[in-house]
Amino acid sequence: MKLTRGILLIFLLASDVFGESVNLLDITQKDSVDKHYLTLTFDGVPEYVTSQTYEPPSFGVKLMNAMWDKGNFSKWIQARPAVKYSLRTSSGFAGNEIIDIDISLTQAVPVKVKVINDKALVLSWDKPNDLTDDALLSTDETVLTQKVSLNFRAAALFDVVRLLTEANDLNLILGDDIGNAGEVTMALTNVPLQAALDAILKINGYEWFMRDGIIIVKGIGRSFIGELESKIFELNYADGAIVQAALAGVLTDKGTATALASRPGGNNDLLLVVDRIATFPQIEKVIGQLDRRQPQINIAIKFMETTLKEEERLGIDWTLRLESLGPVPADTTLQALQLIDLAGDFSGFNAVQLTTPMLSALMQILVADNTSKLLQEPNITTFNNQMATISVGTNIPILVPQGEGSVFGTNPYTFENQSVNISMDVTPRINNADFIALNIVASVEAIIGYVGPDADRPVVSSRNMNTTVMVKNGSSLLIGGLIFEDSSLAVNKVPILGDLPLLKKIFSSTVEKKEQRELLIFITPSIVY
Repeated sequence: MKLTRGILLIFLLASDVFGESVNLLDITQKDSVDKHYLTLTFDGVPEYVTSQTYEPPSFGVKLMNAMWDKGNFSKWIQARPAVKYSLRTSSGFAGNEIIDIDISLTQAVPVKVKVINDKALVLSWDKPNDLTDDALLSTDETVLTQKVSLNFRAAALFDVVRLLTEANDLNLILGDDIGNAGEVTMALTNVPLQAALDAILKINGYEWFMRDGIIIVKGIGRSFIGELESKIFELNYADGAIVQAALAGVLTDKGTATALASRPGGNNDLLLVVDRIATFPQIEKVIGQLDRRQPQINIAIKFMETTLKEEERLGIDWTLRLESLGPVPADTTLQALQLIDLAGDFSGFNAVQLTTPMLSALMQILVADNTSKLLQEPNITTFNNQMATISVGTNIPILVPQGEGSVFGTNPYTFENQSVNISMDVTPRINNADFIALNIVASVEAIIGYVGPDADRPVVSSRNMNTTVMVKNGSSLLIGGLIFEDSSLAVNKVPILGDLPLLKKIFSSTVEKKEQRELLIFITPSIVY
């Protein structure tokens, strides 16, 4: 429901809803550097209600129990966005005199109300040059979400509720017992009309709901047909279960929300909400904030392996690798790479953030080294704050004997698969337009040797990491420090003589060779809209 009439109410009262009559003496209009003012002067304390109309835009003041003896009139003014104000007199309920002053506006802007010396009512609004988007009133709001200010002392509950609804052009139905509700004293400033009604009624044992522009007030213990409204919301992006949980703090004590799927086995793309009509503007606002298109993050990963040189027993030496390339451009120097500032040690892992030029320089160094190779280059896209899982690896068949063998001395064998994997769970979260927080859970397995009678059963090591790092959008994270060592036996022999049964030990030798390899993982997250 779009707002056709929303209000800001301020009642200045003595001992009842209406006090003694006051006279409106004069209306004057003046300007300052940034504001326009319309001043109403009285011979006593004015009692009034102000209202805001959006279609067409206007602002109104309803003066209670006030008199004007100069007749109805209209006057054009140069106070944009206000262009005219008019005055007319009438009789209200209980026979009280009422003066209505309406200001015609070209834009729906907030008009501030202030009482000076208890005898002057000053209305003010900004000049057009000072207006911003925040200063313009939204037509998407409803009557119940508009701000009201109230000040009552020992006022009848019946009169308070009737004034609130009448000023909003709302109809009112009261239960048969509200006439004996007694009096209320309250002071509320800039609260939604819905909250004001809740505060006035619930503290006195009543509640309300709205149906087709009618406010119905009843005792809390009573039930009415039509009190609750049912709506089904179609969710384009959000999961119904998540939205259902978020509405727990918005629904009233009689409200419910149920996540549904539009087809069997599908995602929860529907939400059934049952609650009082007055609650639905807030419900729709929460759903609108949650059911939005979420940005996605592309995660590009490179798994690279490099063989360490004799001088690199403690890990890859980027200075050594860089020097082996010969003269290089200044932007690829070790100072530009800044690789000595590693961000922590995670069970054998080191991590450092790389800009795009730094990544290109590292790739140039590794490609120029024939001992480096690209193992895998997976690429995956996931939603913001949604975990992505990447797993690459291989299965090694292992010959496994079965049973005790047959009577003929043979022993049956079967094959079992031994998995050697590199797996990674990455949960990206966009902090702002430039940075992405990555929660990384990585597990790297590798064969470090073989055991068994025939040395054919692999020994698999596993390294694990669980950390959260911040990476700039489009930049890369380098994870290194994972070193594997392979041992192998190399036989050197003289041709022909090294194969003779009696002479082969003399003309052959066995040398144990050890080789170290370091695994490098490059992670590059990029926001995709």
